[in-house]
Amino acid sequence: MSINTIIPNMEQIGFSAGASTVYVHILQHGPLSLDDLKLAVQLPLETLVPLLSELISRRLVVEDFGSYYALNPRKAFKAVSDDIFWATTTAVDENLHQVPVERREEVRRARIVCQELQVLASNLYTHKSPLAVGRIKIAQNSDQMAAFLSEAIDKAVDEILCVSTSPRQPQLSIIWGSLRSKIDAGVCYRRIVDLDEIIDHGFRIVQRDVKELGIDLFVVEREKIDRKFYVIDDQYVIMFSPDRFRAYNFTLT
Repeated sequence: MSINTIIPNMEQIGFSAGASTVYVHILQHGPLSLDDLKLAVQLPLETLVPLLSELISRRLVVEDFGSYYALNPRKAFKAVSDDIFWATTTAVDENLHQVPVERREEVRRARIVCQELQVLASNLYTHKSPLAVGRIKIAQNSDQMAAFLSEAIDKAVDEILCVSTSPRQPQLSIIWGSLRSKIDAGVCYRRIVDLDEIIDHGFRIVQRDVKELGIDLFVVEREKIDRKFYVIDDQYVIMFSPDRFRAYNFTLT
């Protein structure tokens, strides 16, 4: 029953039928290699790869070392809902009254569908975190960065440290969902950023983060930061490195 409901619900919020079908299979059987997934869904690579790209770009699935994982559906579909909301307004809260009248009903219905999908997909989901293979993850693209970060932040107990330089990370919804739950639970969140990123993010949102949420924010010259990375409780390092062949040496205690 859940499977038959998930696919049409995903289509209601803009996913293709093909991508929805592939998602359900990864949800149930992942992690899967591209070859295993191709055999399972009986699709040629030229059809399957764009469907995977659709799922990855909307943060339902992440690829790591050639295997495809489903992210936690409760976080993933909440992020989809937030993306739909933020596509209509720059408001810092999630009040529907901030949405233009002509889009309000559309956003309201999308929220309801996403809430249903959070439950339905969770019933099929076996959590298999890509972080399980190591405490250091180097993301080669922003989709991987968002996925790895969300998983790592969920493990935080004491402190989350972010060091980030412009341009700002675009996939904020799933990261912010994980961050907000940890901040509300009392985990310290420290950010070190350059001024360009503050301007890009928006002063109203930054002011809210500092005053209402208690985020420790430090602004430094752009030249002093050459790479984005997060450190979670001195246990996990998530680094954004498009130049995938660069070597790194880390010691985590």
